[in-house]
Amino acid sequence: MQKRRLEEPEDENDDIVAEEYILHAESRKYHVVGPRQLAIRSVLALFVIGAFQMLRQTLQSMFGPQLTKWFVAITVTQYHFMFYLSRPLPNIMALPLVLIALHSWLKQQHSYFIFSSAAAIIIFRAELALFLGLILILELVQSRLHPVRFIKLAVPAGLLFLALTVAVDSVFWDKLLWPEGEVLFFNTVLNKSHQWGVSLLCSLM
Repeated sequence: MQKRRLEEPEDENDDIVAEEYILHAESRKYHVVGPRQLAIRSVLALFVIGAFQMLRQTLQSMFGPQLTKWFVAITVTQYHFMFYLSRPLPNIMALPLVLIALHSWLKQQHSYFIFSSAAAIIIFRAELALFLGLILILELVQSRLHPVRFIKLAVPAGLLFLALTVAVDSVFWDKLLWPEGEVLFFNTVLNKSHQWGVSLLCSLM
């Protein structure tokens, strides 16, 4: 058991140190790496690698091995990709879906593109609508995807994944909740994203 009571601090600096000590002691019990966490991270890594392999094969069939070798070499030498590959974060959970969406877009498989994009945007990262939405607009403008077909695919995909995330997350949070919708409203409509924290440079400006 960690000590919860410390000696009375002599000044403000001691008070800060005491608070940090208690926070560290309380948080240590959550930093446990065991078989369950290793299994979860292994499964997530397999999903990312599998989706990356799908995109790699598509690029090779369309643009040849030379471009694909450079694509793989540049990607795997990026620190963030390799470091976060198996970490259970929203960005990484969305990554396989984004890779599948890009693969489906290049293959002109619009149903897979729309459903994987909808899952990534609605469940994990709403800001992906900017990236994947631009690809969708390009398909519509260049008449590779008919507007009627888009509506027939997008509406059920949106409703399906919205119902799924609300049903699951409402149970975990014990209230009716769409997490990405709430974050989007908080950050953009209320313009309170600074409450998450700002960099030192921004705080000095």
